[in-house]
Amino acid sequence: MRLVERHDLVVAEGRAQGLSAGHFAPIVEWLMSVLAIIAALVIEQWRPLGERKALQGTLAAWASWLEQSFNGGERRHGTVAWLVAVLPP
Repeated sequence: MRLVERHDLVVAEGRAQGLSAGHFAPIVEWLMSVLAIIAALVIEQWRPLGERKALQGTLAAWASWLEQSFNGGERRHGTVAWLVAVLPP
């Protein structure tokens, strides 16, 4: 059996031992996630969504209705309004 050392990798009979590809998987997954988020933000700044105005108007009307309907000046009213806004109908 012949061993050849190269940095962190030991090759024995043609088979790599030591650091495997799975060792770097969490780092690669994290890096890909960060790059995907950055790419999405760059694309959004480069070419904004045109439908945003319609969505913003709808959400503003929904928020206004929630405030008028549930704003009783108490903390629990705010909690109920938040639950109504966040939980699906």
